[in-house]
Amino acid sequence: MINSPDNGLQHQITFLPGYDGRHPDPAHNQGVDGMEIRFTVSGPKGLVYFALDTQWYPLSAVQDHYDPTRWAEQPYQARSLEIGYHACVPQHPYHRAHPDCDFLAGQSCYSEIFYRSARSLYWVFVHEGEPAIWRELEHHYHQLKGRG
Repeated sequence: MINSPDNGLQHQITFLPGYDGRHPDPAHNQGVDGMEIRFTVSGPKGLVYFALDTQWYPLSAVQDHYDPTRWAEQPYQARSLEIGYHACVPQHPYHRAHPDCDFLAGQSCYSEIFYRSARSLYWVFVHEGEPAIWRELEHHYHQLKGRG
């Protein structure tokens, strides 16, 4: 975790591993997913995050399609997933609480996900680097209702 000294917010980058949960019995099949990179800004109001899907899959999931001699031609390219938040208080009149939020240490939260703004931030990130993500996430954080 990286603390932002000028405003007391916490910055964190988390790498969630990909998985190959395929199973011959459809009742036990968990599917396949690639590694996710999640950038998070948190503080007293809750947290906001930006998630990237790397499309970096476990080798067991792609070995039938993977040619290590042609690595530059592999079709795996990162893409934006979402920008979202988990707030401590409702953000609009009809916001319903989600109990036991993992992101807020088991508290109830009010969450929402945005896809279109994530696509825009992806390209800003590609051109400007990591500071663009922190700038945008802090902007979203400051728009959350609540104290802090």
